Amino acid sequence: MKIHYIWLCLILMIPILSKAQYFGNNAFQVPIIGWMAFDTTAGFIHSAQTHPWQVTDQLHIGAGYQTAIMTGYKLWYTAQITVGFGYARNYSQPAYLIPIGVNFSTGLRYNFLDRWHRPFIHFKGEWFQLFNTGVSSGYAFWLGFLAGPGYEFIFANNMGIQLDTAAHVLFDFKLPARFSWTARLSYTLYF
Repeated sequence: MKIHYIWLCLILMIPILSKAQYFGNNAFQVPIIGWMAFDTTAGFIHSAQTHPWQVTDQLHIGAGYQTAIMTGYKLWYTAQITVGFGYARNYSQPAYLIPIGVNFSTGLRYNFLDRWHRPFIHFKGEWFQLFNTGVSSGYAFWLGFLAGPGYEFIFANNMGIQLDTAAHVLFDFKLPARFSWTARLSYTLYF
């Protein structure tokens, strides 16, 4: 009985002690499911403006790609695109109107560890488009930056679960900068 317990402990320790090895240095993130904060939960950041976004928080769904650009799985190039859905707040539109947001971000991610548990930070440039807003052109877009921490758990040789969070600063070059935050969960498949 004691020998079985020792073997079980050794088997459970192998993922902690060993590096995760993959079939390749590339990965798809499908799906990405997350939340982007606007006036509902990010309104406290905007002291001068009551509701600068004029839209509620959005549920996001999307996909991503990442590739290692440094040996040892430390530095990665990433690209993600998500589509979000929230409700109109003002814009002289009915409250049931659903503005659709499209967010594309690309940049770098740095893993602190290259084992099965991988905390990381990421910094990206982004483009955000908001449709059905009621503005004269029917849409509005912003360019900006995002940065934040994340965590990835590799549970098989080529699969992982990733949680990332980020703070966003977005510019439309007409009004003061607007702020947001995101939290996203994704399934990652390495190849």
